Formats: sequence, C-alpha cells, structure tokens
Amino acid sequence: LPVAGKTVFEHLICEIPFARLFLSLGFGSEKVVSFLDDHKINGEYSIESKPLGSFGGLKSTVVKFRESLSQDIIVILGDVFVFDLMTDIRNIHSDRNSVLYSKNDHPFDSDRVIVKANGCVTGLIPKTSSITSEISNTTVSGLYVFRKKDILESPLSEGDIGMDFLPMLIEKGDVEAVRLTGVMKDVGSIERLNKIG
Repeated sequence: LPVAGKTVFEHLICEIPFARLFLSLGFGSEKVVSFLDDHKINGEYSIESKPLGSFGGLKSTVVKFRESLSQDIIVILGDVFVFDLMTDIRNIHSDRNSVLYSKNDHPFDSDRVIVKANGCVTGLIPKTSSITSEISNTTVSGLYVFRKKDILESPLSEGDIGMDFLPMLIEKGDVEAVRLTGVMKDVGSIERLNKIG
C-alpha cells in the first residue's frame, strides 16, 4: 500500500532500526516475500498454513526462530503507518511486557487500555465492548514489546494479541503502558489509508 512515495512496509522497516527482522505472514505472503527479495532486505519469515490470528502468527514465528530472538521482542502489526517511534521504544525500561498507546480518531472501534497513574495496565476494553465515552481515549497502537518467554509459555496457539493474549498478561499484572509520542496511524481500511495518503 503506497503512502508518500513508499509502501507502508517500507516506512515500517525504515523507521525501526532492527537488528534482525522476523515476519509472520499469512494471506498475500508471496507479495511480501517477493518484496524482500526485490529490495534485498534481509528478513526471516514464517508463513501460516491456516489463519492463526495475530497472536497465533506471532507465536508460531517465535517458536520457529526462538534461538535467534532476543528476550524482548518489538512487535509491530502490519496495518499501521509509523513515524518517529524510536524515542518511545528507547524509553521502555521495564521488566514487564509493554503496550504503546495513543489517542486516535476512532477510539470506539479500537481496543483501549485502562492505565493507572503508575503506568500499569489494569484492564482492556475491546473494540467489541459497549463501553464508550466514560473511558479515556487510550487506544492500543499496534506496537508492543513482549518478553519472549511469555509468548512461548502462553497456552494459546492461535487468537488475537489484543483480545486473547493481552488480557492474560493484564490479569497477571504484567503489562505496562507507554504513551506514544511518535506518529502511528491505523491504515487497516481504505478510508484510513486515504486519510494519511
């Protein structure tokens, strides 16, 4: 998907100076693999044989490359446009899992976190919830830093990061929220992509 002369994927990999790039791919994976080859981008990938959801894809990738991955893994969903995020990532100094949150213009169809003053996440309000304005616009951005061991120890083998994996971590009191100061825009629909184009 083109934005400002580059694809959303190019913006992602230019923005985040990665030591190693690991991709969890599903539908349309051949286009991404071809893009990696054409642009000589050194990245490892796993391809789902059936749809596993965002967490299932993440876990299968972590299982496949567990020996090559660091203990803390930066996870970025593929339907976001990012700019100037490294300050936020460098500011994460926690031994807990981290979720970066921001305000967006569509909070009531986004997952939102309930954040205490100390930064601890105490709850998640999924986009399917009927709760609306009484909770502030603390929208999950699609950028996380997860501990490898928590991904591997999860009993889940498929499911969604926001709806399935995060609630398990929150219940253990093991998620901190970091306010996003960079730019991250959801481009998961044509309307939202056109807004930033």
